[in-house]
Amino acid sequence: MRERVLHCVLVVLAVCAERAAAGIPDTVWLDDYESCPAAQQLCPDADADDYGDTPWCYAGCQQPYDFFPIASGDCNDDSATVNPGAAEVCDGVDNDCDNLVDTTDSNYQSPPNFCAVLGECAGTNPTCTGAGGNKCIYTDPDVELAGDGSLATTETRCDGKDNNCNGAADESFPQKFSPCDTGLPGICATGAFVCNGAQDGLRCAQTVTAKTEKCGDGLDNDCDGQTDEAGCTL
Repeated sequence: MRERVLHCVLVVLAVCAERAAAGIPDTVWLDDYESCPAAQQLCPDADADDYGDTPWCYAGCQQPYDFFPIASGDCNDDSATVNPGAAEVCDGVDNDCDNLVDTTDSNYQSPPNFCAVLGECAGTNPTCTGAGGNKCIYTDPDVELAGDGSLATTETRCDGKDNNCNGAADESFPQKFSPCDTGLPGICATGAFVCNGAQDGLRCAQTVTAKTEKCGDGLDNDCDGQTDEAGCTL
């Protein structure tokens, strides 16, 4: 009896060794294996992206465990974002398995709405840096940046421009264009706040200029400190 059991074990080992040598993994015999109307391509798909690991794909009538009737061509079966159907993005990786990486690939897709394009950032497009991903490089000298290269959250410059590209200009100076007193006599005292010459604050700018003195209106039209003085006109 012991010799018969040993003989059976040796036969099983011999069959397993034969299949291993043929490169065919453990299999599930299909219901129609005997008829096998047509061999089908079967591939492993460890990352479940519906593309098989090419070196392990084969055509046959027996379906191994964890093998599926899917297309081959996956150049990284450990990443579901890498396969022939993937979009090429900026990451230093051949995402679509065509041996071209990032912007060298005609299938490369620049991410939409990645960089700010309002104000002084108009015309800025993502710059691919390979493994470092896309970066927004703002070259206009009027763009205000934080220490880390990102856009400043608050504008410090009063210049009539949208320096941090958020759609608003000089928002750090909410009194801009509001009325103010120039300190001049008569109607020339009328003014409005505007950016100062240093572009770091506001000044009161005269908005009404001196005119010919008009009689009877109670105003100092010529801004000389007198009202309806001699020589005024009707």
